[in-house]
Amino acid sequence: MRKSGTSSTRKNDRLAMIFQNLALALLFAAFAGPAIADGGDVAYATKTIAIYTDSGKQAKAVGKVLVAAKLTIMETIPGWSRVEIRGWHQEGAERVLYALPGKRIMSAVLSSPAVERLRPLDVVTDPDTQIIWKGAAFEGWIMDGNITSELGDIWRAAWDLFATRCTVCHQRRIPHKYTANQWVSLLKVMGPRTGLPKDDQRLILTYLQNHAKDTIKSVPVEKP
Repeated sequence: MRKSGTSSTRKNDRLAMIFQNLALALLFAAFAGPAIADGGDVAYATKTIAIYTDSGKQAKAVGKVLVAAKLTIMETIPGWSRVEIRGWHQEGAERVLYALPGKRIMSAVLSSPAVERLRPLDVVTDPDTQIIWKGAAFEGWIMDGNITSELGDIWRAAWDLFATRCTVCHQRRIPHKYTANQWVSLLKVMGPRTGLPKDDQRLILTYLQNHAKDTIKSVPVEKP
């Protein structure tokens, strides 16, 4: 009987130690600081949002990320996410990043000081224009909200606006009837006629550009 009692006591001691270690692990996890996503989660801006070089109340915006721009979440802390955005620019025009080389699908607009933080990537030459495009990545912080992992949700919202507001003056044009760059010129004229806010006009334009006849096979799209 004494053996049984001793064995039971040791078992209880081991269980108590396990629970104690578990409690300590949870405590350390709670105060361990920001969690870094494994490999980086992909998200998309649901509207135009500001991007900062730092997080916190004193942070100042150094640019903006446009709707549907692809972001990689590198780190998260309460209220903020550190993100990376990749794009393409021409020599001497580093402030604007485009989603694809040669296609005027704007992903981000940066301030002049922020350009110094760009990390160079690949360099390609547009076969149609022979213009050199340089790939680049920018890391910054964005506030929580106004991003989603579901690109299809953004396209559905854009399609609803396009289908209801862009048929008032004329028959609806199909997205792949024009190129991505042609849609820029068309929406510059037609956008204001819709009476929609600029953010909604930008949403429609981005949807049409990503579903244009020269981009539909180049970018990941989801039907609305």
